[in-house]
Amino acid sequence: MGHLMSMRNKKSGINDQQLDDHVVAVAGMVPIVNPKLKIDNLTMAQLRQILAGKITNWQELGGPDLPITVINRASGSGTRLAMEEVVMQGHPTMKAQEQDSNGTVKKIVANVPGSISYIAMPYLNDQVKALKLDGITPSYQNITTNKWKLWSYEHMYTNKKTDNDSSEKFIKYLQSKPTQTQLVKKAGYVAIHDMQVQRDAKGHVTPVKEP
Repeated sequence: MGHLMSMRNKKSGINDQQLDDHVVAVAGMVPIVNPKLKIDNLTMAQLRQILAGKITNWQELGGPDLPITVINRASGSGTRLAMEEVVMQGHPTMKAQEQDSNGTVKKIVANVPGSISYIAMPYLNDQVKALKLDGITPSYQNITTNKWKLWSYEHMYTNKKTDNDSSEKFIKYLQSKPTQTQLVKKAGYVAIHDMQVQRDAKGHVTPVKEP
């Protein structure tokens, strides 16, 4: 199959000049809290202040008198980088416990009443509560239009120096509409063909041009 890698994380030590980048799906991300917390919605500015350590008690947001425990994602992870780009917009996050596993994050949030973190939407279940942002529900349709702004591309990379086309055929198979519908959507991700917007490397979002 040649040299094929799926990468959520932007790790150092990889020469991207030797790789071809292929977008194969879109992943929504969602802030999560303990299901018992009497908070259902935050503004983007409030979420930014929480992650920056400027809001430290849920009482400041109309909730219970309960300290906020931030569980951050691992430094360099694709999920964290996307949150920093869309939510933090250049503002630093506070020093906090870091976890790389969506499963571990869910367990912590489910067991710590005042905790908040964020996970990829395919991992969302009733262990935790997903928050709305600015009154917007995290949904498939809202991601496709960028109404829900917390999303990122899922990439696969192939080595440019390959003497067979099996990797290229596999990528085309993953990107095809039947596969996107049958596999990508069923796995909880957003099919690339359903996206009505596109985001460039600088974070600028523009409408997808019709072919």
